[in-house]
Amino acid sequence: MTKKEISEIRKQCSKKEYFFTKICGCYVHGEDKQTEAFSSAFLALPEEDAHKYIDIFKKSLSGALNKNLFNVPFGYKGDEKEFHEALDILVRTGLNDDEALELLYSMVIDSYDKAENYAILLVHNRYDVPGKASDGTTMEDASEEVYSYLSCAICPVSLSKPGLAYQGEEGFSSLKQDWVAGMPENAFLYPSFNGRSTDTGEALYYSSNAKHLREDFAEAVFGSPLPLSAEAQKECFAGILEEICEGPVEYSAVCEIKDCLDEIAVNAEDAGGGGAGILKKEQVKRIIEGVADREIGDREFEAASKGIDWEKGGLYAGNLTDMKKFEIKMPEAVVRINEGMTSRPEVRKIDGRNCLVIPIEGGMLINGIAVKPDAAGNAGTGGD
Repeated sequence: MTKKEISEIRKQCSKKEYFFTKICGCYVHGEDKQTEAFSSAFLALPEEDAHKYIDIFKKSLSGALNKNLFNVPFGYKGDEKEFHEALDILVRTGLNDDEALELLYSMVIDSYDKAENYAILLVHNRYDVPGKASDGTTMEDASEEVYSYLSCAICPVSLSKPGLAYQGEEGFSSLKQDWVAGMPENAFLYPSFNGRSTDTGEALYYSSNAKHLREDFAEAVFGSPLPLSAEAQKECFAGILEEICEGPVEYSAVCEIKDCLDEIAVNAEDAGGGGAGILKKEQVKRIIEGVADREIGDREFEAASKGIDWEKGGLYAGNLTDMKKFEIKMPEAVVRINEGMTSRPEVRKIDGRNCLVIPIEGGMLINGIAVKPDAAGNAGTGGD
């Protein structure tokens, strides 16, 4: 799914007009994994409850594509195939198949490693997909198909904080603690909405924590591995560079690489995300050859990138660069510069020392005090 397609489905999470047809859930009690199931027509919910559920499912379609949201194909094999078939039944019946629901709950519980209490929440919807004219405008009265889907959210359940509640003339009294469901830690949408159409070969997976994706859980239920986390991809790319360059990389080379990755990431954003911006083995190799100014042999590159399974994925340009800023970390300081700056810092040798020279474009503030740039240059010189 692309960014635009995710946004289109996210708009179905509306508090003004309810689109969900049914909600089901399973409350899982800690390590012993005892469960309590429930279900209801969504329209039968009290308005306040419905709004809370809508917030949860809207959150499960948020975040950055390829950081929090991942298009995951199904690996048709073993128990995962049975899980896939159960999902198809639940989509087709609108969550009205108890056997398929039990299978979904058990598969999630068996593969979701969590000692604390949590809830598995499911909603179903049928979206009458509006057609689009040749100029891209939406034609609400020209439906092309009905996209039937379910969304599954896994939410932590914890005790609410103790406190005092105001009771009018009686003053304040102790607030009763309740078990409260939080925003989802993980979720998935099935089937995918690819090309604004149903794709039963894929699901959209969500993780609230971009550094901890629960790869084991995702692979257990989908039968396919997730890509490396954004942080792990950045570390792998840096490792490849340092291995091939045999140590720290030239400052000018790093700037050149950032410009290249920024351009790829911007083009991917313009294309709506999805698979755009995914760097495969040969493309990463060419980028590094460009700054290393030499040809890199296949064996050398494979040795340097041994932590990456290029057959099952690649590195996402948007995870390797920050298009909004240029950051330099040193033992003494961290310098963050907005990418809107007309020129980047330079590294110069001054009085025999390597110095970072940052052009001053506009005013300066030190502890909230406006400073003249020329005065800053004379500060601490010990002049008359």
